[in-house]
Amino acid sequence: MRLNTLQRRGILMPVFGQFAVQPTVAEDPFAIAHALTMRLGRDAIITGAVAMQCLGGTGDWAERFGVTKPMAYLPLRSHLRVTGARLLRSQFDGTVVRRRGLRLADSTTSLLDCITFAPKSQREGLVDFLLQQNWIERSLIEERVAARCQSHRGRQSSAGQRAARRHAADGTESAAERLLRAALVRAGLKRGGAQGWKANLTVQVPRGSSVRAAGSATRHTKGADRLRTARLDFAWMDCRVAVEVDGRAFHSATDAFENDRARRMDLQAAGWTVLNVTWMALKESSAAVTSQIQTILTQTRRAQSGIGRPFEKNSNR
Repeated sequence: MRLNTLQRRGILMPVFGQFAVQPTVAEDPFAIAHALTMRLGRDAIITGAVAMQCLGGTGDWAERFGVTKPMAYLPLRSHLRVTGARLLRSQFDGTVVRRRGLRLADSTTSLLDCITFAPKSQREGLVDFLLQQNWIERSLIEERVAARCQSHRGRQSSAGQRAARRHAADGTESAAERLLRAALVRAGLKRGGAQGWKANLTVQVPRGSSVRAAGSATRHTKGADRLRTARLDFAWMDCRVAVEVDGRAFHSATDAFENDRARRMDLQAAGWTVLNVTWMALKESSAAVTSQIQTILTQTRRAQSGIGRPFEKNSNR
């Protein structure tokens, strides 16, 4: 009787009809996971955004991409239903991680489930976000989703899985990058091969003689610190031309600005030609952008092959 009174007054509230907590705690992922576990039984495995948040993936990303609904794997023969939760009756293909007495799906499995059941309009954005945060690897999305499509062929969820796999294989990590990719394809600039482009290529180049530290102090690089790891949005390895795509937002913080300039100088010192393309330029005239890229590619390849050097024939005289 007292519990009902407290609920009517808004002091306590039920979670999945299982037990009551203070309203301020109701959004806590551990409270949600415990409530769902108590409702489903100890054999249930919590997955999705709730599991990922319990494992440290904090922030408002679940709300942004429409994957807030709690998910859990059930034994295959279970017929339980819980309003407000998505219950997965397929074979669990991940690793169980234990936290505070809970059985949670590992982060990769939890994120794959988020991708699978994300709204169609939000799926690409979610995959972009997860890749940018380094929470999941592109190769894992392709491999695991391929295995799931094979084992769940014909089921409704496989459409979302196939779409996620295609997007992961695309190689891009933002809407702006997809705009440029489409423009490159229309212009006949092919991907891969000896002279084709690669998306999100990681390269290592020597750092400059000093690196900016906190405030105005500098420190000299030593050993492994002399190498800078840079990921290029689009790159042609044969002639070392890179194209960086600037989205609708830009980095205005001083540290980000300084780091970006230092990165660019290190790439140029290592022989890379770096071009910057903006979202607006792609939207307004993608043909002009690709024409400029083609011109730079042609000029760079000619310069590297010796074409256009008039005195090179007589260099031995």
